[in-house]
This record gives sequence, C-alpha cells and structure tokens, in this order.
Amino acid sequence: MKKTIYILLGVIMAGWIGFRVHSIYSESKREVFNAARASHVPVQTITAQEEMGVLREPLFIHNNRSFVSGARIGKFGVGQRVGAGRIVSVASRLDLDTGMYMIKTQGAEDGEQFAEARYTGIMVPIYAVNNSAVMALENGIAVRREVKVLGADSENAIIQRGLNDGDVIILSRVEEGTKVESRK
Repeated sequence: MKKTIYILLGVIMAGWIGFRVHSIYSESKREVFNAARASHVPVQTITAQEEMGVLREPLFIHNNRSFVSGARIGKFGVGQRVGAGRIVSVASRLDLDTGMYMIKTQGAEDGEQFAEARYTGIMVPIYAVNNSAVMALENGIAVRREVKVLGADSENAIIQRGLNDGDVIILSRVEEGTKVESRK
C-alpha cells in the first residue's frame, strides 16, 4: 500500500513539474511577458515646445506674513502674485526668532496660498529631469541631454537651455543608448 501511494505521489509531482515547465516556456515565447525579446522598449514621450509657463510654490500666510526655509527663499520675489494679493517684500536675512525667512504680502488671504511665477521656456514634468539632464529620443535611441533648469515646482520644471522646439522628450526611465519606441 505504501509503495502504491509513493508511486502515485511521484507521478503527480512529475506531472506538476511538467505542467510548470510548459507554462513557463509558453509565457516566455509571448512578447507581453518577455520584454527583452522586443526590439524597442516602449516609452512615454512629449514634444518640446517653448511656451510661457506658470510655476506654483505654496505659502502659508497669516496676517500678510509667511515664513519659509532658506532652501525655498529663492523661489519668491517682490511683485509675485499670491492668490488675490502679491508679495511686497522678501527678507534677505534670517529671522532669528523663527530660524526662517519672512515674506510679507499685501491683499492675500490667510491660509495656504500659491505664489505664481511666470517663465518662458520648455515645460516638462519634474520627474523627467534627473541630475540636470533629460532623456531625448533621437533616431529611435535614448540620448542624455544636459539642460539648464530655470525654475521648478512640485510638478513641473522650466528648461531654459539644452532642448529645442520639436525635440522628443522621454518621460519613462531608460538608460542612455537604449532602443526605444515612442508612445505618446
């Protein structure tokens, strides 16, 4: 009886292993499963176009004053729109009581507002910029392009130099020299 059970378990195990090997083989033949077999990697792209763009930086305003860190102070300037108001002064010195820089506004409501800055350049999603470079598509190959970023917020960056109108910018993460296929 034991011998029959062991033989039956061996046959079931061999059948299961054969089934798994066949499943893996058939999946590896399909292009959907095995992207390495594809001649080009599909990537998301946009076409570069110089335009006027608006970058938005958040401010929390109380009594027409806001405090920001030293890392963010360069994103604000006198005359910048803040909701229905505008910025009237930006401190150049650290406020010793708070350890931050004070921004004074006029006509802005209390609460969270956004300071808007207008720039002319090529606007790209911030995630497409990596170490002052973007990946561009040239003749079906991903090419690294050094760029000068004029400004950025949490969603977008304005590129001042390094890209031309009509260049195709790769939004997906790929290595330089990879053969790619544009999917807009």
